[in-house]
Formats: sequence, C-alpha cells, structure tokens
Amino acid sequence: MFIHAPIDSYGKAFLIATAPFLVNTVIALILFFIAVIIPTGLTTGLLCWLGISIAMHAFPSSEDADNLWQYSKRVWWHNPLVLFGLPVIGLIKLASILSAIWFDLLYAVALLLLVLVIVKGGDLF
Repeated sequence: MFIHAPIDSYGKAFLIATAPFLVNTVIALILFFIAVIIPTGLTTGLLCWLGISIAMHAFPSSEDADNLWQYSKRVWWHNPLVLFGLPVIGLIKLASILSAIWFDLLYAVALLLLVLVIVKGGDLF
C-alpha cells in the first residue's frame, strides 16, 4: 500500500490508479513477444510464466478505484475527464469482483494468445 501526497489534478489521480495496469500489461506483452519469437525451451516457459504472473497482478486494487471515486466526486464539476474516469472505476471494481473466478488469469492468457495470433498468425500449432 502506498500513501501519496495530496493530488492536485484529476489527470494525476487517474494515472496513479491506472498506470500500474498499463505498465504491467506492456511488460507482460513484451515478455510474451520474446517468448514467442525465441526457440521453444525452458526460457520460453519461464518468460510465459513471468508474463502471466505480471499480467495477473496488473489490475488496480479496489482501494485504487475507491480513491479515484472519492477524488472524482470532489472535482466532477471542474473537470470533464471525470466522465472518462467513471467507467474505468466501474471496470476496476468489476475486475476485482471477477478475480474470484480467476478473471485475472483469463486476462493474462488472453494477452498471451493475442501475442501468439499477432506474431504467428493462423499458424499457432
């Protein structure tokens, strides 16, 4: 858990809540890409495992969504970006609920499959 200094803009609050998701997703995609282009072996398995682990932990916590919600309520009439942030808050909450049925693993595997389809095309197997 991180304690941040007071936030002075909605853009910063939004980035604090969502940047870890974006960064972890990009890192996982890079690992999957490397795993797909190198010859199959132990390294491929390790890179896939690491990518899946990182992707599974990409989703922001409910606390991040709550903090963004609280900030959104304070500044909704000052900043139109709040209209973009509200659905994101809902998606974070939904992902948190769905994690009970391993949604985070499904997300990670979907990223791996996406990279496979992009790199290998229709020749997956």
